[in-house]
Amino acid sequence: MRIALYWVLPVVLAVVSSGCVLAPGQSVSPPNAFFREDAEVQVLPITSKLMAQQQMAQAALAQVPDALLAQSAADYRVGAGDILNVTIWNQPELMLTGAANTTNPEQSGRVVRPDGTIFYPFAGVVKVSGLTLDEVRTTLTQRLSKVLQSPQLDVSVSRYGSQKVYLGGAFRRAQPLDITTVPLSLTEAIGRGEVSTTDADLSGLVLKRNGVNYPINIEALGLDSATASRIFLQHNDELYIPYNDRRKVYLMGELQQQRALAFKTTGISLADALSSAGGLRQETSKSEAVYVIRDTSPAGRPGAVTTIFTLDSDSPTALALSSSFQLKPSDVVYVGTAKISRWNRFLSQLFPSASLLNTAQNIRNDN
Repeated sequence: MRIALYWVLPVVLAVVSSGCVLAPGQSVSPPNAFFREDAEVQVLPITSKLMAQQQMAQAALAQVPDALLAQSAADYRVGAGDILNVTIWNQPELMLTGAANTTNPEQSGRVVRPDGTIFYPFAGVVKVSGLTLDEVRTTLTQRLSKVLQSPQLDVSVSRYGSQKVYLGGAFRRAQPLDITTVPLSLTEAIGRGEVSTTDADLSGLVLKRNGVNYPINIEALGLDSATASRIFLQHNDELYIPYNDRRKVYLMGELQQQRALAFKTTGISLADALSSAGGLRQETSKSEAVYVIRDTSPAGRPGAVTTIFTLDSDSPTALALSSSFQLKPSDVVYVGTAKISRWNRFLSQLFPSASLLNTAQNIRNDN
C-alpha cells in the first residue's frame, strides 16, 4: 500500500478544515491539481458492520492460492549438475578405481552432463535427465543385462546441483536451496533461510513461479501451520520476504504528539496509534472528527481512490471500534480542530494587528 502525503493532505484540509460535510459513503472529485482527473474520495464511518467486513478481509489473507496447494510432493527427477552414485552388487570390476576409498562425490559418482547424460561402463552413454531414480535404475539394469546376468543395481544422488529455490529480501541466509529427494516445503525453506521475525514482514511474502507472483501471508498462516507445510517448492521458485522498516502510519492534527509511527506486526489498531501519540488534545480537538486516510486504489493505479474512515470518539462504542479497527502501512490518522480552537486562533492572529492600530491611533491623538 503506497500513499503520497502531498496529495492526501489537501483532501484532509478540504474535508476537516473548510467546514465541508460529506455524507457517509459519498464519493467526491477533489478539486486539487495534484489529483488525477478520475481520482475519487470515499467517506465511510467506522461502524460495527465495517469491523465485521474488515475481519472477513483479514481472514481472507490467511487463504493460500489453490494453484499452490494443488501441487503435491513429486518424485525427484535427475537433472544436469547432479552427481549419481551407482552401486552394482557382487560386481567389483564395475566399481570406479579408488571409488570405495574416497569421499569426493565427483570421484565416486557420475556427474550428469549439460546434455543430461552420464557414461557408465558396459552401459554406454545414458540419458538420465528428467528421470526419477527408479527410472534411472531400470534403464541401467536393461543396458547392463546385455553383458551381466541379473545385475542388482542401486542408484542414489551423492550431490544435488540441478534444481534450486532462490531466496531474497529479509532472509539471513539468502543462498539458493537445493531441491532433493526429500520434497522442500515452504515451512522448511523459510526455516533454512533463517528469517528474522523482528526485521521481516512475514505478511508480505511472495512466491514467484513461472512468472506469476503468489502472495502468502505467513504471519496470518503461522510458520508451523499445516497449510504452509503443504506448499511444496519447485525448481526456479523464488521466495521474497520484504523488510518491515517501511511499516509506518502517520499521526497528524490535534494530537499530543504528531509523529510517524513504525510498527512490526501485521497491523496496529487505531486506539493503539492514538495512545502512542498521547491521545487527543482535549482543549483543541474535535472528538467527532477522527479520520483515517487510506489509498484504496486498484492495483496499478495508486492515487486513484482515497478512502477516509471517520470515527466519533464521543460515541459509546468508539473505544471498542477504535480497538478493533486495524490500520495499514502508510495510513494517515488526522484529528480535526474544534470550532472554538479555530475561533481562538483567528483572534490570536487578529489581536496583534488590532493592538498595533490602537497604538498608532493613541500616538496620533497625543499629537
